[in-house]
Amino acid sequence: MDHNLGIYDSPIVDSTTGEVYAFVGADSEIGSTTSCGTDTPCAGVFQFPVGFAAGAGGSEATVGAGYEFLMSGAFDNQYFTSTTPSSPSGHLYVVGGTGPQNNTLYAITFTNGSMSTSAAAGPVVATNYTKGYYAAGLPITEFCNNGNSACTASQGTDYLFLGVLAFGSQFATNPCPSQSISIGCIMGFTVPKSSTISSSATPNGTLQEAGGASGIVVDNGASGASNIYFSTLLNQTCTTSGGTGGCAVSATQAALQ
Repeated sequence: MDHNLGIYDSPIVDSTTGEVYAFVGADSEIGSTTSCGTDTPCAGVFQFPVGFAAGAGGSEATVGAGYEFLMSGAFDNQYFTSTTPSSPSGHLYVVGGTGPQNNTLYAITFTNGSMSTSAAAGPVVATNYTKGYYAAGLPITEFCNNGNSACTASQGTDYLFLGVLAFGSQFATNPCPSQSISIGCIMGFTVPKSSTISSSATPNGTLQEAGGASGIVVDNGASGASNIYFSTLLNQTCTTSGGTGGCAVSATQAALQ
């Protein structure tokens, strides 16, 4: 399905709906003319039933111009708390634009279990293409924080945590600090309860990280334990150990909320 670098990340399986989601950085041969431009493949998310047959094509939602690899996205709390879990409504977020365009946060809408074939563009999260580089779309972690209680459709605050490899956006509020080709950024956004993150949204907070961040792991929502964990993709001075290398980093959710 990926015509350039291959599928780098594990698919997501929704065992309730019986659907599989694969994340593809380039959905056609380089040189193809597609809806994403002349001689430009698209980045896309493909949906298959868990019992798909050999050679099945699946359904695709495109998420910007494609080239580099695309890592997995994340469903929002609207999806998880839908009143009909077997045919949910909500959104799947992914960092698209892996080709000739700046990395952008996209939201794919699900309505009664049906996936849209296009995605709504949210904020531009990096200026990589403006600086002359294609960039892979890094993974997203979603976490709905309601303290020690489970989130519902109306209770709790839904967050997305994501990273970019380099040249994180200089938002009007909480811009990514000291960005360059070797310095990336992680950021956190609040997800609206009944809509999607708008193209004009700014992050709640940002952190500078060398080469961007790995996948982001969330602790929990309890007071004193609301942390996130990740590692840097390039070497930097590690605050706790004092050494230099790839660093394991712990930060409070509050820093990105």
